[in-house]
Amino acid sequence: MGPNTSARWSGNGPPSYRRGQKPPLAPGARPARIRVIEGHEQLETTKVANHHQCVFGQWYDAQGHSELGHLPAFREIGAHHERVHALAKEIVGLANQGRIDDAKRLMGDFEACRGRLFETLDRVYRDNTR
Repeated sequence: MGPNTSARWSGNGPPSYRRGQKPPLAPGARPARIRVIEGHEQLETTKVANHHQCVFGQWYDAQGHSELGHLPAFREIGAHHERVHALAKEIVGLANQGRIDDAKRLMGDFEACRGRLFETLDRVYRDNTR
């Protein structure tokens, strides 16, 4: 849809998304970070998916962009999503260096950014289902 059309949430929104719910951005993603911080698992930072590789990112780049890309709030989602992945990678890197307290502190930033992503996603949903 172009900017001159009235975009409506098609019902084919992001995977696993339901308005008002806050699912993880990728199945199992948060528990893996926690396991790394706790020392139960090793994960190389190169294995942390970027914002184009995860299921949500694939939806965002393709169907989401074609249907909702003209909306400023949709572009905000992209910025939040990219930051979430950057923070996840940084958290894993810190944990791998043994800087567990720093990794735990950064989890607060991660959760705040993730919350902003879903608040913005809710706004796009509300604006496009009226």
